[in-house]
Amino acid sequence: MPVHLLEMRFYTYGAIKIFERRKAQLHRLRYLITLCGIASPTLVMLAVFINSQRFIIIASIVILTSIVLLAQLILSLWSLLAKWDDQNEYAIQALSSSTSIYERLNVLIESNDSISSSVLSAIRNDYHGQFSGDHVYKITNREKRYGYRQSLIEFTQACSSCHLKPKDMKPSNCDLCGKF
Repeated sequence: MPVHLLEMRFYTYGAIKIFERRKAQLHRLRYLITLCGIASPTLVMLAVFINSQRFIIIASIVILTSIVLLAQLILSLWSLLAKWDDQNEYAIQALSSSTSIYERLNVLIESNDSISSSVLSAIRNDYHGQFSGDHVYKITNREKRYGYRQSLIEFTQACSSCHLKPKDMKPSNCDLCGKF
């Protein structure tokens, strides 16, 4: 089996884990914005409908509503500036593409048949095309270490820097497979 196929599978698996994580993080943040969007008008309606003689209750609701609205404003601005929608869309596309490449690599690696040069060329082109696109959305060094550790665990390999086989995702002090 050509070593470069095993290496491509190793790094593709790491990319899958990176984009799964990104997608989950963006999903949580977008969900938080949605919750703020629901909570703020609900709190305003609550303040309007409360027939209370107690000023402190109304004042508390107004303060709480102000905090929720401020949080929503900050999250919305952050979302726009960081382009969460674009990042989420790319993470979904990259996850799908990386998974497809990974599955094709698995089939090639597990087959006992000889692999034609055209098939090798096609998978190499897809692999390099995917990873050149990944630079657009800047995979950070922390994410690379995270993906590398995920792959080390999946394929029970030792890190080339610290020479340890990680068994879990607890970060280590290694500059290659930890500190994420």
